[in-house]
Amino acid sequence: MELIDVISSSIAPSILEKLDFRLIRVVVEVLVRHNLIFEQPFFEQVSPSSLQRNISFPHKTYSNHTPNSQSLAMPKIIVIGSLNVDMVTTTSRVPEAGETLQATSFEVGWGGKGANQAVAAAKLGDSSTKVYMYGAVGDDVFGPQLIKGLRSDGVDNDGVKSLEGEKTGTAVILVEEESGENRILFTPGANHKLKVDDDLVPGGEYGDIAVFQLELPLDVVTHHIEKARSSGAVVIFNPAPAIELPESLFSKITHLIINETEAAILSGLPRDSISSTSDLDSISTAFIEKGVSSVIITLGAEGVYYQTSTHVREKISGKRIPAAKAKVVDTTAAGDTFVGGFAVEIARALDVPGKDGLDDQQKVVDKAVAFAIRASGKTVEKAGAQKSIPSRSEVLNQGTETATVERTSSGHSQDE
Repeated sequence: MELIDVISSSIAPSILEKLDFRLIRVVVEVLVRHNLIFEQPFFEQVSPSSLQRNISFPHKTYSNHTPNSQSLAMPKIIVIGSLNVDMVTTTSRVPEAGETLQATSFEVGWGGKGANQAVAAAKLGDSSTKVYMYGAVGDDVFGPQLIKGLRSDGVDNDGVKSLEGEKTGTAVILVEEESGENRILFTPGANHKLKVDDDLVPGGEYGDIAVFQLELPLDVVTHHIEKARSSGAVVIFNPAPAIELPESLFSKITHLIINETEAAILSGLPRDSISSTSDLDSISTAFIEKGVSSVIITLGAEGVYYQTSTHVREKISGKRIPAAKAKVVDTTAAGDTFVGGFAVEIARALDVPGKDGLDDQQKVVDKAVAFAIRASGKTVEKAGAQKSIPSRSEVLNQGTETATVERTSSGHSQDE
């Protein structure tokens, strides 16, 4: 007799249907931890009659027969995006046209906005968070090393394709030594060889949280955003490098994370027209009116502004959080760390049953933004992309100060 049959036959149906699913989930996690059951077979054994009521979480509602039912035991974050080789040169300043300058250092590392965000989510999550990467590398010398690097950082890399005859994407990054600011040239390589009809996400398993950027072809990104939203996943979109987007796409986005330049481009305004002094309430409201649930605008040294559909309905202004205290060394992965940290906190909220009220949803975003700022603040204190991303314990063990030291970071400079 299967374990679930034993449980069901031991409890009267009238009582079973009234049990708080949180109790069932705790029992399951204990059993899984002691290798008595595996979570997926267990949930396949659960009969619909024993789970008739929907279980609500902030930003998402789970029902008895959804593709994501196993996430009730373990949140699942899917990242669909780019994987690159980062070739990083540190210099005292950026050379003028026609000028040759001796650089301070050079190194090769693993990056790409998609891979960086996946690694950030894995490092900033805890044992209850699973992160899966979907994308493509070339069949050159770099591809296998990138894939191996993901696994070593705790990311499931089974969804990364190796494309025959293609080169792995590359990013040439110049980092100014004094300011930590970066300038990036991105060659997509295998990233742009992915097509809409590729079976990139087998079975349409988009998990609980699906994270996207714009270093893959736009039609591929929009296709998977639509599929992810249809599957019931929370969609986090970091549209960088920014381009004009189809108006219909915004209604599929749960959380939109952008910097000032990206906000301007998506709003149809000149690139440099939005700053921390702009009317960010009006700008964010325009996105929310198109269907986005929350808009987060990173402002560099000025911190982060964010607005939610909850506050727009209540006619409450958006919130600002000061930038994290940091001595900046390299801002390359700051934005991607912010996105990964935000995704982790949203996933953790999904794993804790709540009232599913508007106030609860607002608190989830408040907490996610605050954690993401602290995480990106730690990232900029080290050189490199993925290797600079901190662990969850490093972030939680640091102070909570937001005063600036030399220069601040909020995830504004992104790996673009």
